[in-house]
Amino acid sequence: MLLLFLLLGTLSPVSGLQAGGCPNLQHIQGGGTVPDLILSAIDPGEWIEVFNPGVAPYDFDASVGDLCSPFLYALFSSLGPGIVLDPGSYARLPWPVTFPDTETGGQIIIYNVAAGHTQGNIADFVCWGSGDGGRKGQAETVGKWIGDCAPAISPGMTIRRLVGTDGITAASYDTNAPPQNCAEGAGLDYADGFEELVP
Repeated sequence: MLLLFLLLGTLSPVSGLQAGGCPNLQHIQGGGTVPDLILSAIDPGEWIEVFNPGVAPYDFDASVGDLCSPFLYALFSSLGPGIVLDPGSYARLPWPVTFPDTETGGQIIIYNVAAGHTQGNIADFVCWGSGDGGRKGQAETVGKWIGDCAPAISPGMTIRRLVGTDGITAASYDTNAPPQNCAEGAGLDYADGFEELVP
């Protein structure tokens, strides 16, 4: 049984952390305007965690965006049906079964518009280990990435975006981060439009 929990965390402006030690990534971004969603953590083969850094709720059912692992795609409307993600909150999405990324290398992109997988529609990008092919050049062209990919993910760990970073270089990510579910903890699985997904 797959459970997807969402958290509306209590922000701590002093530490840059939310309740439970999760990063407050709000309004920290690189390459243009604040995107609707950013990649906050990835456990290849298990889940992808996203964060809403904006000022408006993000409705997964109404979303026209998707996730990409070059050159495979997964619509947000399929990954998170029924979810409305409040600003400053996290969602943990199930790993798209077709995505081939591993701890040794990968590349994940958020596109604002699924119908147009062009560089101008890249909302967020991260690559690690040997995952420096695919769409990295597009991300670099629009300022969503600079330089080498982050190191490979340590066995049994995750890649997590660090507090106070813009997410566009390897230095913005910890590839030795213990698995941490920032999308659970407040028990908001059915309240305020949050849902628990049981396939």
